[in-house]
Amino acid sequence: HLDQLARFGVTHVRIPIGYWLLDALYDVKDGFVSGGEVYLRRALTWLKKRRMKAVLDLHAMPGGQAVDGFTGKRYPTATFFTDAGHYERGKRAVEALADLALAYDVDKSTSGVVVGVQLLNEPLHDHWDTPMGIRDFYEKMVPRVRSKLPADRYMIMLSFMDSPHTYTAAWLAQARKRDPKNFAGVVYDKHMYHLFGDNTEPWTPDQDYCKTCCRDPLQLEPILAEGIPVIVGEYSLATGFGGWDQNAFTQKQLANQWSMFNSTRSIVGSFFWNFRILLSDDHSNMYKEWSLVDLISSGFLAPDGAYGIDMSSRCPDMGDKVEQQCPKYSNVTVTWTTPCEWRSADRLGKEQADDDIGLGSQGDDGADGDDGDYDTVNDAVRRCGGRSADLLRGATILLSWLVCFWANR
Repeated sequence: HLDQLARFGVTHVRIPIGYWLLDALYDVKDGFVSGGEVYLRRALTWLKKRRMKAVLDLHAMPGGQAVDGFTGKRYPTATFFTDAGHYERGKRAVEALADLALAYDVDKSTSGVVVGVQLLNEPLHDHWDTPMGIRDFYEKMVPRVRSKLPADRYMIMLSFMDSPHTYTAAWLAQARKRDPKNFAGVVYDKHMYHLFGDNTEPWTPDQDYCKTCCRDPLQLEPILAEGIPVIVGEYSLATGFGGWDQNAFTQKQLANQWSMFNSTRSIVGSFFWNFRILLSDDHSNMYKEWSLVDLISSGFLAPDGAYGIDMSSRCPDMGDKVEQQCPKYSNVTVTWTTPCEWRSADRLGKEQADDDIGLGSQGDDGADGDDGDYDTVNDAVRRCGGRSADLLRGATILLSWLVCFWANR
């Protein structure tokens, strides 16, 4: 599978692990099995042979940093943030993860493979500013990790789940200014999905095309405005509905996503969730849109995918539709569930007529009183400017045993 992914263009993988994989944290009373580290080490040796890199993602914390199953158990509340014992164990887990990364670096079979760590995955934002909350955890643990893992060799990914991202982006920007030594190479992790309550019935491919090409750049705007590096830590081709396997949707949507990521300032990469899931023999297409290697093997994606896609601008496969038909978001706070619908020719004609009327009533200075709003997403992207060289160049990432690859290095 790694050879298949390498041909596709994958260069980096994000590997989610539970705290129980770390020997210093393992406790049989937690209900998890031990012995996972040997498989992680083996995976890193496979990556090294293919000159691929890895980010180690601490995906599950004691007591659960969220109420979802990805924490290892489905907890009724995120007790990681309310139980002092869990919270302290989580701190030890982060330091143990940093130590493990260092141990891999001195082993010839795995040296140079691990290039980053992630401290929390999708922590419940209700606990952002609580006494044992996300902010407190990041402010304490980033310096501890940096004391072990230098910024010129290791990225630190910080996950945030607010929407819009105004407050957390401002916090990270201030932290980078206040403590540039420890927060160098710290990247804002943004997850971008179009399901879980975003897409609605009746679903059509245009819902996802519009969101990727028009709305999602504005989701990123609060982060980009702070001038901090951002990584799309998870995204997928899942829509929440059937029909994804029709009319070459997967290939076109992936091209839209990659081109948007690669042409947006400050995005340094993106990880596709997931590299592979085990599919049912009786229902082989069910959930296949989540499984990258199966999408490639089944012909839904080209085997050399990253090398045949134009990523020089945002959504070039959509032609002039992005420039002319993206919806207006003036005076709208864009979040991850904000709807997106292409403007029709009739609407465009009416809006042009309204604009003509408005022009005739302007004052001598020609001002329309709307300087702070973006008429189209294109205006927003133009104001953002070019790409950032803060941490990593270029971008499109895929694997979890996530997949990642850089379009331009």
